[in-house]
Amino acid sequence: MVRALLRGVMIAKYSKEETLDSILRHNQFINRELASLAYEEVHKEWGPVLDLDAYQRKVDFYTKEWNLPTKPVSDYYNFKYLKEVLDELDMLRSWDPRLDFKE
Repeated sequence: MVRALLRGVMIAKYSKEETLDSILRHNQFINRELASLAYEEVHKEWGPVLDLDAYQRKVDFYTKEWNLPTKPVSDYYNFKYLKEVLDELDMLRSWDPRLDFKE
């Protein structure tokens, strides 16, 4: 699943017109000009967000929102497969060692 998702990201990254066609087929509330502007803005930062602090904020938000016990990111996420696939697809630009949780 991780591999397929990241391959889809790569196809979208390098196939702008096909990506815009797909967006327009599945969203009747946007025109090609707006889709193109959004594509260009997102295109600046293609790739997964690998910021441990961002994941911790997400965990903190949802544990508070759902009244769950406070737990570290490692209780909710395992980045092992993401790292393997990014490396396999030559998409791994950098890696924060804090994301290497002990299993």
